[in-house]
Amino acid sequence: MIFQLVDNKQPFLAYVEVAPQNKGDEKKHDHIAGCLIAYAFKLSLMRGVDKYKGALHFKIGEERKENEIKLMALYSTKYNAYRLGNSNIMAIYDDDGEQLIKRYLT
Repeated sequence: MIFQLVDNKQPFLAYVEVAPQNKGDEKKHDHIAGCLIAYAFKLSLMRGVDKYKGALHFKIGEERKENEIKLMALYSTKYNAYRLGNSNIMAIYDDDGEQLIKRYLT
């Protein structure tokens, strides 16, 4: 996971990847992606400035557009993320992020 602050104030999850052994039905550990995303949201609460506190943004980038759309749908249903317009940028805000912290980090 790579977390950064854009312009020293806007929390951005620049990169998240789960190891191959933690994917699919035969995964070794469960909830890895959820834990990483919840932790990134927690960092957004601690490090975000002004209107960006508690607002985590991230970009979905896949080689094939259909895979990108599937991944955005997964993030929406599983992690309460919102797609910003017709872009490939997604965001998690306030109560939705707090729910992730409770589910994956406590």
